[in-house]
Parts: sequence; C-alpha cells; structure tokens
Amino acid sequence: MKKALSLILVAVLMSVLCIPASAAMTEQNVAINKSYTTAGIYADQSGNIPYPDEEGKTLTDGQYASGDYNDALWVGFNIGAPDIASADPKVGSVVVDLGESFDITGISGHFSAGAADAGIAPPSKVTFYASNNGTEWTLIGEGVKEEIADGDLTLNIGIDEVEATGRYFKMEIEFATNWAFVSEFEVFAMAEESETETPSTGDGAVIFAIVALLACAGAAVVVKAAKR
Repeated sequence: MKKALSLILVAVLMSVLCIPASAAMTEQNVAINKSYTTAGIYADQSGNIPYPDEEGKTLTDGQYASGDYNDALWVGFNIGAPDIASADPKVGSVVVDLGESFDITGISGHFSAGAADAGIAPPSKVTFYASNNGTEWTLIGEGVKEEIADGDLTLNIGIDEVEATGRYFKMEIEFATNWAFVSEFEVFAMAEESETETPSTGDGAVIFAIVALLACAGAAVVVKAAKR
C-alpha cells in the first residue's frame, strides 16, 4: 500500500513539473527576416547604388531608420531607377514572401517624412496587396499616413485593421517627389510567441515538490524495512 502511495506521489509530482505551458498567441511582425524583392531602388549609370538595400535584408530586419537620410537603414527608391524609369506610372514596390500563408491583422511601411534639401518626401500614395502565389494579387487597401508632430522626420504609412490572407504581400509606392526613402516593410499577424515556454513554479509548487519527494523517500524506507 505504501509503495503504491509513493508511486502515486511521484506521478503527481511529474505532472506538476513536466506539463509544458501553452505558447501565447500575440500580434507579431511576421515579415521579420523574410526574403523579398524590390522595384525602384535607384542606381546611377555606373551601377552605383547610393542608398542600397544592404544584402537584401534592410527592409525586413525589424529596425527603423533614424531621421538622418544618410542612415544606412534607409533604402532609396527613385523615379529614375533603371527598372521603373520607362514605366508609366513610375511605381516602386516591395514584395515579401512570408514562407507560408497567414491571416494578417495589419500592414505598414516605415518612411522618411522628408528632407526638402535632398528632394525626399513621403509617398503620395502607398497601396497594399495580398497573394497566395506571388503573381495574382488581391487589393487590401490604401495606407493611411500616421499623424506626426512638427519636426518628426519619420512616419508609418499602413492599415491597422486588416482581414486578408496570403503568403506574399506587396507594398506599392507612388512618388510625391523624385525620392521615397523606406526602412521597413511590416506585416502583422497573430502567431505563437514561442514554441516552448518554461513553466512558472511559485513557492507553493516548490514546497509541494519537496514534500512529495520526502514522502516518496520515507515510503520507500518503510517498504524496505517491512520486507526484512
């Protein structure tokens, strides 16, 4: 009987300490570190890119550029970029591949609010699209410019409440001047915060574990002595 009791206590103890916690679902930027393609990044006739997309990572690295347009986190889109110079209208774009389909809740781009001396201004219009295959696109809507205070040098343009599904998402940029500077393309969805989570054990659980271990040890001693 006492041996059976000890086994029950061990089972209860293991259930308390070993049950994995459920991962929390939170709204996250699921575009972070995802691959993407672009159109409209400026390069001169020699192929030099003054405001480059660093290694194809700048626009989904999760980092916002500062107000300084020389910040390396800015990517310079321009109406004279070779791949859109002959287009009508001249539209820059970023297409991100999330790797799998998501039901998204929000979408936005982070832009320079303008530098008049450099011909930089926020886009006149930013439009977002969703796709399951990267070729057929469904309109999500036109982005809304964030209200900013005088002197603020950056802003977000996006849609806060979205009901759209897809693996690929596109941001199209219509220019107000020659330049539009972008530092981030964000796509938000509900996702697991982590695959595994260390369970939290308070003082009560610790005390219970100690008592259970002592009980098991005591029961084992009694059983052993009874057998002699």
